[in-house]
Amino acid sequence: MEGWLPLATGLGGIALGGVLGWVGKAIEQRRSWDLEKKRDRLYREREALSKALAWIDPMTLAYSRASFLSLQYIMHRFDDDHFRERYPSNLGAQLEALEVPMDMRIFLPKGVQERGVRILSRLGNLYLEALAQRGRDPKDVFEAVFRLTQEVEGEINTLRTELTDALLSTYE
Repeated sequence: MEGWLPLATGLGGIALGGVLGWVGKAIEQRRSWDLEKKRDRLYREREALSKALAWIDPMTLAYSRASFLSLQYIMHRFDDDHFRERYPSNLGAQLEALEVPMDMRIFLPKGVQERGVRILSRLGNLYLEALAQRGRDPKDVFEAVFRLTQEVEGEINTLRTELTDALLSTYE
């Protein structure tokens, strides 16, 4: 009878060691899986934000051109044909080519997609406003058109800052 106690203790220790080893391995696998999942999410978030940041250059270029042309147009520096031909009307197509895929949009800050569309719409409004104001005294309409250009610039800068900050936060 006395010989079974050391044997039982030894077998119990082996079983307990096996269970503890299995639990430790399961915890380690779970941590590894969580870390891999977090890395994948950060990668996808960075990719979505980088794609959205690619909108900024065409928007800024279109804004600069639209602002210059609109202000010069209302000041009678050139005619309707010159204005219509040179006004940046292809921004929508450029942004469509840079579209963030649907499955990645969930990684963008709330409202970013809508803000891009709003900027595009404001550039269209700037075009229409310049055309509507053409025959009036430039002194009377300059401020209104200039205010519109400043609003568009402000929205582009806000979008740029928000996207840049969101991208940088993925590295913290």
